[in-house]
Parts: sequence; C-alpha cells; structure tokens
Amino acid sequence: MIPHFKGNVPFIDSIKMQEVDRALKETYRIDQSSLIENAGLNAALLARNMLADLTNGGQKVLVVAGNGNNGACALVSARRIMAWGFEVSLMLVGAKSKMKKETKSQLHFLEKVGVPVRKSVSDIDLIIDGIFGYGLEEEPDKSSAKIIREVNDSGIPVLSIDAPSGLNLTTGKPANPTIKATATMALALPKTGLFKMAASKHVGALYLADVSIPAMVLESQGIRTNGLSKAFHESTLVKINKVVVFSS
Repeated sequence: MIPHFKGNVPFIDSIKMQEVDRALKETYRIDQSSLIENAGLNAALLARNMLADLTNGGQKVLVVAGNGNNGACALVSARRIMAWGFEVSLMLVGAKSKMKKETKSQLHFLEKVGVPVRKSVSDIDLIIDGIFGYGLEEEPDKSSAKIIREVNDSGIPVLSIDAPSGLNLTTGKPANPTIKATATMALALPKTGLFKMAASKHVGALYLADVSIPAMVLESQGIRTNGLSKAFHESTLVKINKVVVFSS
C-alpha cells in the first residue's frame, strides 16, 4: 500500500529543476547514476503496485525508453521488475548511438540477460513510459509520436516517469500527441505543468518519488521545501493531491 501524503508539496518549473540538477553535478558532485537508480526503483515499486491492482493479476510489463535520463530510469525499473519475477520487454525510442551514457549502460545489462526488444504494443498488462522527461520543449519527432499514439490506442494502463511523454512540464501544454497516463510519478518535486488544466487529462493519479535529494540542496536553490521530508517518513514513494489546478 502506497501512503497518501495529504500535506502541502512544493512544485517547480523545468528551468528551476535544471538548476537543481546543475548544482547536484557541479557543487555537490552527486553522480547522476545514483539518482537514476533511486528513480527506477521507485518506478518499479509503483508498477508492482499497479499490477497487483489489476483484476487479472498482471505479470507482463513493457518498458518504453527514450535516449535520455528518463529512459535510463525506465530501464532501471525494467531490471528491478525482472528481478522480482515479472515478464519484461522493451521498446526503444530513437537511435542507440544518441543514448546518454547511463541509458546505454542500463540497456547493455538488459540485452545481456536476454530481455526482448519489441516493435509493437500487444499482449501487455502495464506500460512504463520513459520516452521524455522534464526537458521536452518541442513537439515529439515522427518516430516518437508514432509510439506515443500506439501506446494511447492500446488502452493498456500506463505509468509515466516524471511526465507523460509529450507534456511540457512548465506550461502544462500537451504536444500532439502526448501520453495519457494512468499514473504519473514525479521525481524529487512535482513540476508546475502537472497542475495545469490542459494537463489534467494526461497525468492520471499523481505520485511523488524521493530520489535522495536533501532538502538543504533544494533550499540552496531558493526552493521552499515546506517540510517536504515529512512526506517520505513512511515510504520513498507517496501519492499526492492534485488539488491546485491553474488555467493554462
């Protein structure tokens, strides 16, 4: 059972999140791989919870991964879920040659242990969306758009990591197309766009994952954490309210 945290949770836009990521790398020397590992574990935990809620006791998970760190998080979740005995397959978006180092590393492991790579969405109980993260500013490219439409048309439950792919996390404007998630798991802090009226049909249930960024780091970037750490007293993953909705 994932706890429901009903307290106030701060949220930030994509630009501020970029500043946090820069500070983690340049000031605090935090290896990005540790944050990715934490994100992937929490995504796996939420996926397991969602599978347990399915009437057929779902076992089959498709992980759709892009080239960036969001894709790396999704691939970590694939490794975790596979280790727990679920049937996992992958769908890759974009060329391997353009993958970030951490994404390539996670994919290498999964390929070595024989996780299959699919070309289409079928016979699946849950999809984990790791195509795009908070940095998306443009419309999805043609190949990404094709996969997003296929995921949406499948009617299969979708867990999106940090953002439903295609959603601008600052403005809340959905691209054409944008994933329609059953649940979205925000990383570190929820982003402003998730609370915009235009995003409401894409976000689904909203969760927040602790990726181990201390409050002092966030506060050093001018972010008021409002006792955020209390949210994670029981669990590194909590459900949060979507009560604050702004017009677009």
